[in-house]
Amino acid sequence: MKFMYLIVLVVMLVCGCSQKNKVVKDPDPGVIAAFTGDWFGELPCADCAGISYKLSLNSDMTYSDVSVYRGKDENPFFESGTWKLLSDSTFSLSGSERKFLFSSNELIMLDLEGNRIEAGFSDMYHLRKEVVEENPDIYKRKFDEGIDFTARGNEPFWSADIDFDKGIKFISMTDITELAAPVTDVIEKQNGDVVRYHGVTQTGEIIVTISKESCFDNMSGEKFSHTVIVRAKKYPDDELLEFTGCGKYLMDISLNDIWVMQEMTGVVLKKEDLSKGLPLFEFHLRDNFFSGHAGCNQMTGAIKVEGNKIKFGPIASTKMACPNMEVEQAVSNALSNKTITYLVENMKLTLVAENDVKMIFRKVD
Repeated sequence: MKFMYLIVLVVMLVCGCSQKNKVVKDPDPGVIAAFTGDWFGELPCADCAGISYKLSLNSDMTYSDVSVYRGKDENPFFESGTWKLLSDSTFSLSGSERKFLFSSNELIMLDLEGNRIEAGFSDMYHLRKEVVEENPDIYKRKFDEGIDFTARGNEPFWSADIDFDKGIKFISMTDITELAAPVTDVIEKQNGDVVRYHGVTQTGEIIVTISKESCFDNMSGEKFSHTVIVRAKKYPDDELLEFTGCGKYLMDISLNDIWVMQEMTGVVLKKEDLSKGLPLFEFHLRDNFFSGHAGCNQMTGAIKVEGNKIKFGPIASTKMACPNMEVEQAVSNALSNKTITYLVENMKLTLVAENDVKMIFRKVD
């Protein structure tokens, strides 16, 4: 009896494995069409910042993939082969036998047995056809280190970080392995839509041109707000090498909130003296504007957040008359068409305008 039980158990296991790994014959063209295309993701990595992974599935059942170990080895690793459907929602790659599940317009990487990965960072095993932001933690770390603008490109791989106060750092997989230079010149064109940063060292030179034109990283799938052209040379007699890619201004996303003013240089703030109470601002980083009031009239205006700076455009407001207009006038004068620095720390927002005019806000619960 025990012998028969073992036979049945073995048969069940064999059938289960063969069922899980069987190949769909004559697959539905619609299913293949749903899978084909470029898929992107940032996979977890034990000893690097993350693995930028791109999987390209072709309608002829061939595939290619690229892996880049960010912060460790920027050399890409390539694989190619064929892929096969295991069901209407799963497939595997030849060679690695890596398996994926198609669900909710995402590809979910499975373990070698075809099961979902339940370990930590399981949500990072998802691939998408469009990436809004590849890895927010990387950008936050850069911002915390003082980086105001970051850019990168492929073929050859390169990266550039700009600290408005300290300079430019450029790294590439060419003869210019690394180049660091203070910013010696900044030129803005087309109302700030094109900005050029120029840096010079004792022997080399770097020019970074940033254009407000959306850009798509064909390696990671991430969309960027700016197109970047870098021209660099390491020695005086060298010709400038040109690199193209994508970039973005970094910012503290915790600014995206509602803030009430507590202090302002040269202004006495008393809630009871203001028709609408203490000045209150809300920053809308996604749509690049702010709204609120300075105790009386409603105010709004366009903003550009670049690194630790906010560029305010003209401030529009309603025209209501209030008993105490001095606070509103002081706020408007400090911010309208001005560039100010900001700092978010311990639930407080500090704005520093011209002549060291300081405004301190607290976050609204």
